[in-house]
Amino acid sequence: MNPRAFVLDFLAKFDRKPGHVNQTLPSALKNSNLDQRDRALVTELVYGILRSRLSLDWLIGEFSSKGISKMDSRVLNLLRLGIYQLVFLDKIPSHAAVDTTVELAKKDFRPGVVGFVNAVLRETGRKIDNLPWPDRVKEETLFLSVFYSHPLWLVKLWLKEVGKQKTEALLAANNTRPSVALRVNTLKTSRKELIEYLEKLGVEAKAGEWCPEAIHIQALVPQEIIDKGLAYVQNEGSMLISHMLALSPGQSVIDYCAAPGGKTTHMAQLMMNDGEIFAIDVSDRRLALVDQNRRRLGIKIIRLVKGDASLPIPLPKVDDVLVDAPCSGLGVLARRPDSRWQKRREDIERLANLQGLIVNEAANHVNVGGFLTYSVCTITRLETTEVVDKFLKGRPDFSQVKIDIPHGRAVDNPELSLRLWPDTDKTDGMFVARFIRNAI
Repeated sequence: MNPRAFVLDFLAKFDRKPGHVNQTLPSALKNSNLDQRDRALVTELVYGILRSRLSLDWLIGEFSSKGISKMDSRVLNLLRLGIYQLVFLDKIPSHAAVDTTVELAKKDFRPGVVGFVNAVLRETGRKIDNLPWPDRVKEETLFLSVFYSHPLWLVKLWLKEVGKQKTEALLAANNTRPSVALRVNTLKTSRKELIEYLEKLGVEAKAGEWCPEAIHIQALVPQEIIDKGLAYVQNEGSMLISHMLALSPGQSVIDYCAAPGGKTTHMAQLMMNDGEIFAIDVSDRRLALVDQNRRRLGIKIIRLVKGDASLPIPLPKVDDVLVDAPCSGLGVLARRPDSRWQKRREDIERLANLQGLIVNEAANHVNVGGFLTYSVCTITRLETTEVVDKFLKGRPDFSQVKIDIPHGRAVDNPELSLRLWPDTDKTDGMFVARFIRNAI
């Protein structure tokens, strides 16, 4: 299939049944007959169109005589495809972006629609050096939302919480194309060996900056690396969480909200596959993901436990409990560009309440002198410092301890808790707090 036709087909299916593009696209590509070069182009176009949707739709509205709400969704995606290539991809000549899109239009639409698509794209091309964005001086918040393609409610929230300069830096960081981070499965290979393996496959790889088992590549992950259990796709910010627990072989650990098993299997690696990890999640489907990953990675110490983490679960007390809580995921928008359109402002308060319930339940399974670690891949106050403050206020048997980065670069960390920022730390946006249980 023509890669651009593949993109349109994928977007049509995604419109009908939205999901997580980082899961659905690899599956669709795996079942295609596209070669590696075409798969890379498809990935760039799909991620880019989803990431830039608000910017693209604004420009379509400016250059079209017809309102977006009245357009056939297939025509809208054609225009998004063409304008994305015109505005955001320097390596594709303008005439190629227009011509290939118009040719696709000819296959499915009558001449009037083809002419409409051609006219909008050519007008965009003529105005490429002076695109009609909102006026930054008169409507700065709207400008930031449209130009950086983020929901208006989110821009307003970040302006309130972190200020103008930090907000714009975050918006820009979320629109970068991140490298793919792999966590080497040290139970089967070493970082040096895996880098050499990747290079033999024609994939340039380099060591990560934060974690000793991290590798970064600027390419699609070779499927054989995953199938053989040599690596797990995981951001370095997420990898750091398991290191912060300072685990040893033979320990017992509880991992709340464990699926799909990234941190669970990483903890097992750090424990050298010796000890016991109780992996809790709410459904058989989600636990099946943990099971799939533990088997692929050759891990034998994970016990699957089905249960609602916000309610009592019959578990022993242990010295380390991890709560990697469900959250708004606003720290991972660079890797999951579709998520910015699936979140709502009201989700944050609901999730913060759930996080508080889970942390309090998890605390009941920590031995005196043991540790509870709370992490989320978001940066909102409600889901980070406010959850911590409420927990400490209601649990005088716990006190917060300072977190230090165990590996890699130093960060400016004046608080007891730790924040990682996409713009400055070049990781997912993460928040981590760690508590010790005291005898009272």
